[in-house]
Amino acid sequence: MFVGITSAFFYMQILDYRRTIGETERAEKYPLLDKLHRSNLAQAFIYILGLGLVWTALLCGHSAIAHPYSWSTAANIAYNCLTRVGFALGNFLQILVFYLSGFTFGKAFLSRPLFLVTGKLCYITGLITPIMVQLIYSTLPNGLFVSFNKVLELGIGNVVCVMIAAFLLYLLFEFPFRRLIEHTLLPYVSHDDVYHLAYVRRTS
Repeated sequence: MFVGITSAFFYMQILDYRRTIGETERAEKYPLLDKLHRSNLAQAFIYILGLGLVWTALLCGHSAIAHPYSWSTAANIAYNCLTRVGFALGNFLQILVFYLSGFTFGKAFLSRPLFLVTGKLCYITGLITPIMVQLIYSTLPNGLFVSFNKVLELGIGNVVCVMIAAFLLYLLFEFPFRRLIEHTLLPYVSHDDVYHLAYVRRTS
């Protein structure tokens, strides 16, 4: 949650930075953001650091999976406390580079229609993932020896199953209801015109 709020805060600051007219005023008002926008080296370092945090969080538990009970209590506590934070922080750092207009190849690649479609499923997958995990893992007929290869297999299988279920839910529920609301209630409860007018006044 903290990483998500911080990401939103940085994004709003970047929008304010871009609305500021004049390079000198930008540099004076937002010195850190100005340096990050102009430094390709800093953007590359941030992205590599974020990528390293993600891979470290994903693979640092290999020894515990390969040899159960080999970790001490302190190591288990550190793993459970730090890996999720490190994974979220690593993703945030990679997204931050996109916010800073860096990694143009990555932005062009992720702007393809396939990723735009799957991006609409993020909210649904976040809601149903715990349910799908329980359905997949808790309904097995026999016990499961969790080796490293099996963890990767189950993880990839979980992603595939969740994406398929989310796509079906989107087609059957979210898309029809969203269209229905857009043509019935939205014109009466929307404040888009007010937001647009406030944005125009702020930028003019």
